[in-house]
Amino acid sequence: MCRVSRIAVIALRSAAILWGFIMQQVSTTESQISQYFETSAPQFNSEKEVIAAIRNELATVKSAFSNKDIILALIEKLETEEDTLRCDIYRRALESIVQPTQEVRV
Repeated sequence: MCRVSRIAVIALRSAAILWGFIMQQVSTTESQISQYFETSAPQFNSEKEVIAAIRNELATVKSAFSNKDIILALIEKLETEEDTLRCDIYRRALESIVQPTQEVRV
């Protein structure tokens, strides 16, 4: 059996606790986004679809992502889109993600 120093054991336990906390935060963020869109009016279907598509794109690249990743993806789409109608959808989607994020931090 290999000997592990007490400091290494403490460091590993701390890392495991931190990782659990991070994953819990990601899960909470995702559930908040889902809850927001489940309770929002049907007029936001386009925004829901855009955010769902971004979440799917992020899920293929990352095992865990946050509101910050969704916000960055929406900003990138806003910067590259030329269609004003699509830009309006991206802006409203961005607003719907940023608004709950600000409320959580208060």
